[in-house]
Amino acid sequence: MEQIQILRPKIVVIAQNSTLSQKNAVLFEQVLHQLGVKKIIFVGKPPEWNDDLPKLLFRKFPNPLPIRSVLGLNPESIRESAQLASLIKLMPEDRYIDIASVLCNSEGCLTYIGADPAKGVTSLDNRHLTPTASDLIARSILMPAILNQ
Repeated sequence: MEQIQILRPKIVVIAQNSTLSQKNAVLFEQVLHQLGVKKIIFVGKPPEWNDDLPKLLFRKFPNPLPIRSVLGLNPESIRESAQLASLIKLMPEDRYIDIASVLCNSEGCLTYIGADPAKGVTSLDNRHLTPTASDLIARSILMPAILNQ
């Protein structure tokens, strides 16, 4: 908060590994807007796997490797993300970004991006995005949210 007070950014992006509550979102909004922040972007958690995704992908998934899968996925993490997206009520200038809504659909969550599963795997472990997946999130929803598109 000290750095925000010193730097006075117009936009703050908040991402956390734990589940964000409505109460905490409101507290963040109040304090940050009082410090002069014009827009807050809350980023939800990525999908969680029951084990490290690379291990699942290369040791336990059938060949050919599925681009999307529910096998090994923690379905509770997807439900939490969807529920949180519907519960978080933010001020008009602020936004909640549901990462799972980009990486997952009714067929499952992306296990890799591109032609090479080894280079395009989406998660480093059971929940942390790889640079490839982070780039997809940044380009598809984070940058447009920052740029008001």
